[in-house]
This record gives sequence, structure tokens and C-alpha cells, in this order.
Amino acid sequence: MLAGAAAYGASTWVVGLQSAPASNAQAQAGSVANLTIAATSSPAAVNTVYPGGYGDAVMSILNSGTVPVTITAVSLPANTVYATGYTNSTLTTTNACTASVTWRYSTATSGTSHTLTTPLVIKPSSTLVVTLSNNITMNTTAPAACASSWFKMPSFTAITATAAGTTATISPAVDS
Repeated sequence: MLAGAAAYGASTWVVGLQSAPASNAQAQAGSVANLTIAATSSPAAVNTVYPGGYGDAVMSILNSGTVPVTITAVSLPANTVYATGYTNSTLTTTNACTASVTWRYSTATSGTSHTLTTPLVIKPSSTLVVTLSNNITMNTTAPAACASSWFKMPSFTAITATAAGTTATISPAVDS
């Protein structure tokens, strides 16, 4: 009985703390870096665009920062800013397909925000490949030079993103 009481008494001792700085801790915040968004041909777009129709745009997003980033929307250029047409997937040789392909949800006003269906979470120091399904459109008056072309879409004017996210989006991802 005495041994039990001694053990109980020892496990509930109150221990004092010395004054600062001996009773503190140190932490550091992660850093958010600019995201790098680039055209990519892999995986290939499932939905190819045609005059009057909609197609896919495929891109890679690099998060070189030390914290996860969640993208919820992209801001598009005006619908008068067109993609450049190319003869190859490496986007090195232009062709005569001009003034024909633009972002589907763009408007006459540059900077129109387009909310993604599902937020994209990019892990720190990682690249996420994303297909924006049916997000580009081709004019019904597109010239024959646009057939079998590859397109470098106009740059986003901004993105809506936060330094947050717990479950990273698995690459390659699809959104619309």
C-alpha cells in the first residue's frame, strides 16, 4: 500500500519552469513561390478541338515553394487574344492557323475569373499535370491550316491560389 502511494505521488509532481528563454520553442514559416505554368503534350488531350467545338488544354504547374498551394480559379485573357498554331507538339514551328482558338470561358474583358470544378492542390517542390477538359474553343471560320495543329494557349492573367491544402491532387489530373 505504501509503495502504491509513493508511485502515485511521484507521478503527479508539479515541476516548475525557469524563466524565458529556457521555456520556449522555435518555428519557421514555409515560403510560397511563384507558380510556373507551362504547356505540355503529355498526356495528350482526349478531346481535340474543331471549328465550332470545344477541346482540352494540357498544362503542367510547378510549385517550387516549401508549402502546398491550392488553386481555385484562373483569370483568362480577353476572347480576342488567340492561341498560336503550331505544326508540332513541341511548339517550335508555327503555321497559318491564326485568330481561331481561344479559352472557352473568356469574355471581352481581360481578367475574367473562371472557377475550377475541383480545387487543385500542388505539393511543395512538385509538378502537377492538369487537363482542362473542354476549355478551349475554335471559331467556326477557322482556316484549313488549323487542321491537325497544336496550340499554345494565351497566358492566364492571374490565378486564385492560397498557401494551403492537405491532400495533394494526383497527377495527371482533369478539371473543367
